[in-house]
Amino acid sequence: MVNKTIQVNLRLPEELVSDLEFVCRLKKVQKNEWLKLHLAEILSKERETLTDHITRRYLKGYIDEKSYSEKLGFQPSKELKEARRIDVITPKHSTNRSASKKYLKEALKK
Repeated sequence: MVNKTIQVNLRLPEELVSDLEFVCRLKKVQKNEWLKLHLAEILSKERETLTDHITRRYLKGYIDEKSYSEKLGFQPSKELKEARRIDVITPKHSTNRSASKKYLKEALKK
């Protein structure tokens, strides 16, 4: 299977290119391969961070399902929707754990 690729041209500061050449020469790898690998790692971590952030905002009721879907490109799962429903209806200022549990049990019956 051949992956479709798109060429991206970058203008980089000389110092950055010099550092890249140094690292690649010592590691005996091609610059483009090293860049692709590390860019993929950075993007994967950033994507996960952003997805987690948006999911937390959805769970807390700060954004709705439509906004969640527009931002992430997919619908929240049934489990996520249920977790949001429970989180949004739980009394925010309750310090009494038994009262919160009772409230949740009653809410789940509805």
